[in-house]
Amino acid sequence: MTVPDSLFRFWAEAPAGSFRHPRDRFVLERVPHRFPHSAPPNPFFGPLRTAPVVLLYLSPGLDDFDEARGKDPAYETFFKHQWSGEAPLPSGDEYKPWFRWWSRRVAQFGVDPADAPERVAFLNISAYRSKSFHDWPMLAALPSSRASLDWAQDVLFPQAYEGARIVVCMRSAKYWGLSPRADGLPWGEGLYALPFTQSGFLHHGDARERVGAAIRAKLGIAA
Repeated sequence: MTVPDSLFRFWAEAPAGSFRHPRDRFVLERVPHRFPHSAPPNPFFGPLRTAPVVLLYLSPGLDDFDEARGKDPAYETFFKHQWSGEAPLPSGDEYKPWFRWWSRRVAQFGVDPADAPERVAFLNISAYRSKSFHDWPMLAALPSSRASLDWAQDVLFPQAYEGARIVVCMRSAKYWGLSPRADGLPWGEGLYALPFTQSGFLHHGDARERVGAAIRAKLGIAA
């Protein structure tokens, strides 16, 4: 059985400044892949340990800013803090591409980005960045991907079933072990999987509105 902090203990093993988790190194050396060699991994960001709302994605994106910051020693502490599961979502001053990306994803639920940094988190299956994901077999091979999936199945999803958190799958539902529901109803009390776009937005309609209302209620945001 996965212990509640297993995912964070796993990422605590990665030294500051790492571009690879040490347990992933042998797989990444043996198998051809398209992951960059000079951008830090991003398995999750935001206060994942405690966030009442968690959004599930496949993998982090990649742009020139990511690779440039990965080579900047000033950002080593920033990334290490994100791997702790205790850091708030990054601001525009801290990491502009991430802020621009996550603020649009929470806004689709009627959540002001100012209300999200301490209460919303994002979890990826793949920790490694890509402009367009192609390395599907790696999801089963990489210890880091298995750590995310195991923690989600054993810790996060039961919490969502019981209503302690709201968890919404925004990409790659079948890899998370979920099946999208067009009616917008959750599995259990708070585990949602709805039809989504490739860019990680839910389709417009009543189902998305229902999930947005549940998220705002969980965050204590007035209707």
